[in-house]
Amino acid sequence: MNQVVISGNLTNDCTVNWYSNNSKAILGFNIGWNHTKKDEFGNYQKVPNFFSVKHFPKNADLAQKLTKGSFVVLSGELRQENWTDKDGNRKSNVVILANEVYLPEKMKNTDNSSTQTTIDLSNQKQDEDVPF
Repeated sequence: MNQVVISGNLTNDCTVNWYSNNSKAILGFNIGWNHTKKDEFGNYQKVPNFFSVKHFPKNADLAQKLTKGSFVVLSGELRQENWTDKDGNRKSNVVILANEVYLPEKMKNTDNSSTQTTIDLSNQKQDEDVPF
């Protein structure tokens, strides 16, 4: 099983690349979050983590909402991409292929209390034959 669920903040604005005669979009963004670990002195330190994310939605409208600093929750799988750079060096990177992307939003009720709502984008399915 290859399944990952991550929440964090976008470290950049989402980019949109088109393939298949500009009919299908590849959304790309980076997500970052901190985890806490104890250092050699017993103090807790926040350690940043970053991952590249690719998402293949049915339409690219989602990209407008995926801006730097936005909080997202996503699920998908890990994939290792391999390539050779212009100098002939082999490179690799682990990316998250997001199947679902959620944008939690805080909203105010009429009585000024906060509630947590989620935009469900689960109908955004990933194509099986996506080029890398």
